Amino acid sequence: MTRFVGQVICLTLVLHPALASSGVKRYDVHEHHMEEEDHRLPLVRLGVEKPPRPNSSVDSRTISGIDTNFNGVRDSAERELYDLLKPTKRLKEGDFEEVLRLAALITPHEPIQPRSLYHDEINCQYNKLPFYIRSRLSLSSLIDIMINNSKRKFAFKESSVLAGDHELIFTCK
Repeated sequence: MTRFVGQVICLTLVLHPALASSGVKRYDVHEHHMEEEDHRLPLVRLGVEKPPRPNSSVDSRTISGIDTNFNGVRDSAERELYDLLKPTKRLKEGDFEEVLRLAALITPHEPIQPRSLYHDEINCQYNKLPFYIRSRLSLSSLIDIMINNSKRKFAFKESSVLAGDHELIFTCK
C-alpha cells in the first residue's frame, strides 16, 4: 500500500511539474541546523518559534517582564521552557502551547490582583499535560522559571489562592 502511494505521488510530480517546484525551499537537514546555529534562521520546530533574547536588566524590572509575542509568558521564561523541552518529534502539535497556557496561568498580573491565581487550577492544568512533558518539567520547576526574582515571588504570593482555600467549586475536567 505504501509503495503504491509513493508511486502515485512520484507520478503526480512528473505529470504536474508545477507541483514539483512549488517554491518551497528544501534544505539539507545538516545545512538547516547549521543556519539555525548561526542565527540566520528563526528557531522553529513543529510550528514553535523561540522568541528573541530580551535585555535581562529591562526584563527583570517589572513583574510581567518583556513579552514580544503577547502570549502572556515572558520571553525569557518562554526561551527557557523552549530549551528545556526542545520541541522534538515526540512533542505533538499544541503541546508546547499547553505548557505556555499553564505558564501564563502562573504569571502574576501587574498591578497585583489579590486572589487571582488558583493553585487548584494550576495543578489541574499541569496534570493534564502529557507524561513525557511532566517527566521533563516538574510543576515546581515551572513555577521557579516563571517566578524568578523577588518582585515576581512577592506578586505570586500576594495573588495566590492555595489549593482548597477558596469558595469556588472547581472541577478539574
